[in-house]
Amino acid sequence: MTNAWEAKASPFPMDEYETRLENVRREMHAQALDGLLVMGPEDLYYLTGYRSMGYFAHQVLIVRPSGEPLMLSRVLEQRMYLANSWSQRYHAYGDDENPIEATIEALRGEGLGAGNRLGVPLGSKHLSPVDAVKLQDAMPGAEWVDATGLVARLRSTKSDREIEYIRQAASFTRTAFRAAAEAAAEGKTENDLAAAFLGSMIAEGSEKPASGPLVGSGPRSSYGHSSWEGRPLERGDLIFLEGGGCVRRYHAGAMRTIAIGEPSEQARALEEGSRAAATAAVEALKPGATSGDVDKACRDAVAELGLSEHFRHRTGYSIGMGFNNWIDGFSLRPAGDEEIKSSMVFHVVPFLSTPDFAVALSETVLVSPEGGERVVALPPELIVR
Repeated sequence: MTNAWEAKASPFPMDEYETRLENVRREMHAQALDGLLVMGPEDLYYLTGYRSMGYFAHQVLIVRPSGEPLMLSRVLEQRMYLANSWSQRYHAYGDDENPIEATIEALRGEGLGAGNRLGVPLGSKHLSPVDAVKLQDAMPGAEWVDATGLVARLRSTKSDREIEYIRQAASFTRTAFRAAAEAAAEGKTENDLAAAFLGSMIAEGSEKPASGPLVGSGPRSSYGHSSWEGRPLERGDLIFLEGGGCVRRYHAGAMRTIAIGEPSEQARALEEGSRAAATAAVEALKPGATSGDVDKACRDAVAELGLSEHFRHRTGYSIGMGFNNWIDGFSLRPAGDEEIKSSMVFHVVPFLSTPDFAVALSETVLVSPEGGERVVALPPELIVR
């Protein structure tokens, strides 16, 4: 008998998976592909519901123009795949077998090989250059086409169910930041903040997040991608904190800066700049704009305050599904030409830094016909303790 938890095992109804597969096949048809190899854990989850932390091993979903896709992965992963996925076709390889040879065998079993045009994600970190060459050498008569990003581009526009998961994740994000702020005090450590952040949102219902929290105090706050390392918090410290809750592998991220004691005038200036930049980006995130338009609005807001030298990276990125990070598509960058569409979700990240500290007030933003909506909606200010 299926219990209540098992009844919720599928994150999406079957008709949503069918629509996703139809969209992928439409892209395949446009590129005249006879087969598509899907490898990234986010893409696999998107198309099948399969969600495993074993994404470090070789795994591939073989999609043809019609019929049920075939999943290839380790014997160990078979039970999880069959339990989580609507698709029940599985080709298992043992840990004593060569996974590339198993992939060739599976492709041939699907009737794919010489004379076929096959899409493969050559730019994926889940396919090494060595393995890509092995695949091509084993099927010299096939035409191999780079299909990097084919599924990811489809993922960038979210469904109503995906947006609901992101909203639920946002509630856990708010809980985590409140808990971390309450834990911040002179004499505490970065570990104390990380424990409060993770513990509070997990207790409330969050799943394992794909990223963070990132915690950097004092001079480490300017590093950007620092994890907690036990540094004691001192009077005058600024603490950079980034993290977010997770529901069904969907995330809502945020960055905030905590001050131990009253912050300096320069810190307040960077606070104003980060807030202005985030506000400008939220206002610019409208259907029909380009990623470059949003980036320019954000940078112009920083420049108007004379703080451009402190803004040294991209404006943001598409956020949503993730396993080992939550970046779910393209970036908001100078001169970017990607079109902003309704139901896209972005993390706007105006991280302003000096060599000694940083201030960041980021926003997860949902694009709607009316414009950008702040989903996490933490107060856009330094948290002073």
